[in-house]
Amino acid sequence: MNKSHIDEISPWRFEAPLSPDIAANLEKKEINFKELIRFCNGHINSKDDDILIIEGVGGTMVPINNKYTILQLMKSLNIPIILTIGTYLGTISHTLNAYEVLIKNDINVNSIVLNQSNENEVGMELTQNSLLNYIKNIPIHTIKRNHENNNVLDNIIKNL
Repeated sequence: MNKSHIDEISPWRFEAPLSPDIAANLEKKEINFKELIRFCNGHINSKDDDILIIEGVGGTMVPINNKYTILQLMKSLNIPIILTIGTYLGTISHTLNAYEVLIKNDINVNSIVLNQSNENEVGMELTQNSLLNYIKNIPIHTIKRNHENNNVLDNIIKNL
């Protein structure tokens, strides 16, 4: 893949692994929210893409710039969301908070994917079973680290 192709699919990239607002500020750049929405909608409405994935860069309330968060991006795009979470200590609280914010903002949460954490992992089954006590109306998929999970993606796509 050459740099021009990467620029076509991901024009907002930064060196520092920080929230977009901070990373952009460090590089003296700005993320224009309306431009971001136009870019995403252009790909959403394109007939060229079989599957389009827009990464939410770290969570529902991550700042994109000094005015907008990922939550506003999701609301503006009005597309199904796959809430992807880890299985680390604290994830149940983080997941339930994120899920509640999404539901209260009328975001279409398609499914949840538990992605096995590398550190402080508390267990896929324990995490999934706890979440199922509170989230009953959407599927919760699991992806184990270093394991082939091809059927998980198929199941998610079927549910879109």
